Amino acid sequence: MKTRSALLSTAAILALGLSGCGDKPAAAPTTDTPTPPAAAASAPDVPQRYPLVGVVVQIDAPAEALLVKHEEIPGFMRAMTMRLLVEPSVLTSVKPGDAITAQIYRGEDGFRLADVKVVAPGS
Repeated sequence: MKTRSALLSTAAILALGLSGCGDKPAAAPTTDTPTPPAAAASAPDVPQRYPLVGVVVQIDAPAEALLVKHEEIPGFMRAMTMRLLVEPSVLTSVKPGDAITAQIYRGEDGFRLADVKVVAPGS
């Protein structure tokens, strides 16, 4: 008898717990597995890139940079002449006066250019 009353007591407790004592019924468990926050936080930060159109004014080989007079970059910066860091291989593929297109982004060490392409050779 003790076992039967223990089972009845457990059943009564479970029934009260599941019914919520008048509260809204508990939601049914889902099978969807949410992405853990740690996985989302561990994604590498990729800087936003913007298209740049400009003209090479000067090459600064020791600094691995170009002085570029560029057009306005809507939503990013006004037209100006500025020093932009580049990969060393770019320094030998451009010359002052070359019209270029590129992708500009803010790196840890300053503004950088990627995907630099000469569109019209300078004079």
